[in-house]
Amino acid sequence: MSQPKSLFGLPGAECLYPDVASVWEVEIEGWCEDRDGAFDFGSEVVIEEWSVRNPLEALPDADDLILWIQDEASDCGEWTEDPWGNNSLTGDREVVEAAKNLMALLAAKVTYHMADEKIREHRLVIPRQGGVPLVGGVALYSPEADHLSG
Repeated sequence: MSQPKSLFGLPGAECLYPDVASVWEVEIEGWCEDRDGAFDFGSEVVIEEWSVRNPLEALPDADDLILWIQDEASDCGEWTEDPWGNNSLTGDREVVEAAKNLMALLAAKVTYHMADEKIREHRLVIPRQGGVPLVGGVALYSPEADHLSG
């Protein structure tokens, strides 16, 4: 799965989306159609844009993974002696490279993403019924709005 460049959401939201259109469709549009909705036609809503945290930050580094494997194999395995002869494999470039490749592969398989730092705010103007929302004066569903997706 590819990692989005940005995530978007309403201020204070726990769930962020890969683009402004998803925030509009999931979090705002339905509330506009209800007379008792939280949003008024013609009003402006702030949508925050966040950078995406690298999934590798949540995984152990290569040395920690290697040490954990060595420790588990020695403690929990059926070895009568240390299988690596008291040598740490963290100094073996081939093993370290393989561990780094495994961590990168695992990070690439992450299906959720965490926000890192707030980049900017976008102002979405809620359209009259049947209209297209505007973000920064540009119609949300237009080629000019391509910068609003991560």
